[in-house]
Order: sequence, then C-alpha cells, then structure tokens
Amino acid sequence: MPITFQMPREIISLFDHTRCRPARLLLEDFFRGGGLTLPQILFRQNVLKTFIRHWKHLQHFAYSRYDFEEVQTFTTQADYFAYEFPGVWARMFPSTNRKLVRGKSVQVMFFFERLEAFYFPLPEGIEFPEDFQEKVDRIQRVLSRLKIKRGVEAVHKDRFGDFHASMLLKELQDMKHRKHLEQFWEAFYEFEMYWSLAKGIVAQGLRFPEFREGPVSLEGFYHPLVAGAVRNDFTSGPNIVLLTGPNMGGKSTAMKSIGLCVMLGHLGLGVPAEKCRLPVFDAFLAAVNVTDDISSGLSHYMQEIVHLKNVVEDAVTGKRCFALFDELFSGTNTEEAVALILQTIQGLQRFPSSLFIISTHLHEIRPGLANIRYEALHMEADIENEAPRHTFRLKPGWSEVKFGRLLFEKSGLFDLLGRSPSF
Repeated sequence: MPITFQMPREIISLFDHTRCRPARLLLEDFFRGGGLTLPQILFRQNVLKTFIRHWKHLQHFAYSRYDFEEVQTFTTQADYFAYEFPGVWARMFPSTNRKLVRGKSVQVMFFFERLEAFYFPLPEGIEFPEDFQEKVDRIQRVLSRLKIKRGVEAVHKDRFGDFHASMLLKELQDMKHRKHLEQFWEAFYEFEMYWSLAKGIVAQGLRFPEFREGPVSLEGFYHPLVAGAVRNDFTSGPNIVLLTGPNMGGKSTAMKSIGLCVMLGHLGLGVPAEKCRLPVFDAFLAAVNVTDDISSGLSHYMQEIVHLKNVVEDAVTGKRCFALFDELFSGTNTEEAVALILQTIQGLQRFPSSLFIISTHLHEIRPGLANIRYEALHMEADIENEAPRHTFRLKPGWSEVKFGRLLFEKSGLFDLLGRSPSF
C-alpha cells in the first residue's frame, strides 16, 4: 500500500490473534501488501472462507508459546550431530548430555503431537484452495514422517531412551538438510496467520465483499472501533463526492469507514458492512488527519499537494484510483483554498472510473460547481434545546448547520473575552 494509506495499528490489532512472532510478522506484511489482482484477492477470500466454514473444528488452534520457541529453535538451529549417539556406545557419553537430548526430543514430540492430534491431518471435508492445501499437506508430511505417536507412546510407557532420541534426531537432521523443516515452519506460520485473520473476521462479524464492475455500494457500513456505531449506506454515483457537516458530526469517521471497507476488501478480508460491492481499484490514498511532517520538512499544505499529485499521477496513467481527502487545502487561506478545490474538482472529472471523496467546510465553492457533475452528502445534525445534536446519519445534499458561534458562546468565551459589536 502507498505510505499514505497505511492500515492503522488499531485496525490490524483486530485481526492479530497470532501466538508466535514469525506469524505476527507475516500478518503485518499481509496488511502492507497492495496491488493485488482480482484472482489474488479471491484466493485469499477462499482460504479465509474455508477457515470460517469449518470454524467449529479450527477455532481452538493453540499451543504453548514457550514450547514453540524451544522446539522451533531446536529444529532450525541445533546441530543434531552434536546430540547423536552412536548405537551401543551411547552410554559412554556423559549422562547430562543424554538427558538433555532426551528432554529436547520429548518436548519436540509433545509439541508436534498436539498439532497432529487436533489439526493435522484435517478432518475429511476440509479442503482449502489448491495452493494453500499443498502447504497444509506439507505440514502433515513432516508430522507423519516423525512417527510422533510411536515416540509419545514410548514416553508414556517409560521406555523412551537414547535409541528413540537418536532415531528422531536422524530424521530431523535429514529433513533439515533437505530443507523440509524450513518449508514446514513457513507453512505453519502462514497457516497461523490465516487462522488469526479468520478469527478476527468471525469475532468482528465482518462480511466478504462482492467484486464486480459498477459503483462502490455499501449497506450498513460502520467503523469497527466505534462502540454502538450508527450504520449508514453509501452508493457512489459521480466520481467526485463532497462530504460536509459540522465539526464532531462524524465526517472523518464516515470517510475512514468507507475507506476501511474498500481497503480491507482489496486485501481479501471481510469488511465492516452488512453488504459490500466493489469494483477493483488499482491505487489508493487516504489523506486523513494530515499534519506538518517535521521529519521531511513538509508543511500541512505541502503534504496535501504531494498527496494530491501522487493520486493524480496514478490516474493519468490509467489506474483506477480510490482517494479520500479530509478537509482538502485546509492548510492554506480560505481564498486560495476555494480556488484550488474548484480547480481540483474540475480536473478530477477526467477520471470517471476512479472515486474521490472530499470533505470540506468551504461552502463558498458551491457557486463554482454549477456545471460540474458531483454528489453532495452531509452528516446530519441540528440544534435542539440550544445544543448541538448529531445523528451521525449520512444524508444527501449540503449541510446548512453551523455550530461555531453556538459552541463559542456555550464555552463562556463571550463572557471571558467580551462580546464584539459585530456579534
């Protein structure tokens, strides 16, 4: 994804149920990946749908983090020859070394036994898409070759000795040499990552979008981090949407919610909406909560210029763009902002297959939009009992409500500062 559309950490955390660091790193990479083709998106969807369809069996996937770290380190880093005992001469080796080897071997077997007993092989009827199923089969092949049940049975009967440990280590050494263990762990991490994503989708009650040509269509969309969020509908018409409404009325949250539906859908995930239909976009940008970038020396306004230029350059090359601009050009004076927004909207009409959502307080632009095809939406609000009332409902048209003077007065600033004759 472009740096301007990084998935917020708090959103990623909704899907992070991983138990080991490698799977967590893989999950973070999943959210950084962009530019997927429709077949790649649908492949991810199908893997996750398989997990969810069989969630009753797969939901309790778990293991000891401590045992994982010990077993993963031992199977990937240990020099097995250093632990191997040459047959009848084994008793000549120091007993402390032999105990260490037997202990490590038993830990390996019990860790893998849990995986084999509860998850691999998967019950009949659980069939993942072919490429992912091959990785599941790869896990099973390693577990099968180690003959885990035989070793565990020997432990329970107090018959597990140096010979059993030596045989296990020989198998591990051979699989390590053939890179089978490396491939096993890679498949294991990916399995856990998808399991974690599926758990997030189930826990949040997210729905998979349908991809097809046409407008962005959302029914009952909401922000998953807002408790008791009001659900709204949105269907794009013209490629330019102007969103208005008073401060604290939910404009930014509505934009972020639409953006999450589009972005999560394009990652192959479920989205926070009752129904979602999307076209496939090629480039994404979310210029929301833009501030000065001290590290790069870019002012608020210059950041807006850079973001706008990036998305327009993508659109000029023929890419279908999805972009959000929150309070566009608020980093400059009102007179310039009005002229620049009108220039921007006029130019963005050239890219009808893209979708640009722009929030603004500048009603002064309305006369200049007379001959421009756009859609105006606003967050519903009114004044009740001399106090602002927000419904957080997305409605058609421009907002005509102004709370600035009311809030100024309610705060007591007129009394503190003295009322100007203009008021």
